[in-house]
Amino acid sequence: MKNNRGFTVVESLIVIGILIIVILSCSLFVTSMLNNEHQKVFKTEVIRAMQAASSAYKLDLANKKASPNSKVCYPIEWLKENNILLLESKENYTGSILIESNQEGEIINYTAWVTSDSFYVGEATLSNLSIKGKAYDNGVITEKKDMQATTTCSNADGAILRK
Repeated sequence: MKNNRGFTVVESLIVIGILIIVILSCSLFVTSMLNNEHQKVFKTEVIRAMQAASSAYKLDLANKKASPNSKVCYPIEWLKENNILLLESKENYTGSILIESNQEGEIINYTAWVTSDSFYVGEATLSNLSIKGKAYDNGVITEKKDMQATTTCSNADGAILRK
């Protein structure tokens, strides 16, 4: 004849303990993956902002609102207001992009200061923020801890450049 008593309390507690360990392990893994994906989206959006600032500079150059061999600052808010920068993320982005050009009007450097709801990047350039690069691991992108990106740019002599 079969024993129909079922599981003992100890057996049930062991199974529950194993399930808790499995659930905690999975949740830590999922949280880590989500954080990495948010960071990748942020990095892509900063690069998109740099490209939008480049387009704005080229338009300003063509319309004689900017001159060659200059530095021009484009705040993220201005780029969004003028429909030059369309962001896919629902996060709130603030900051600015500084465009530097040579005597022929060609862009020689981009510098970005951008903050999202979760991340901050200061003095990022396309060379240290490449899509294939590990900008987060190299310290270019940091988790936001009450850091605010400036909406103005300043050059080496401290002069503020504003759009």
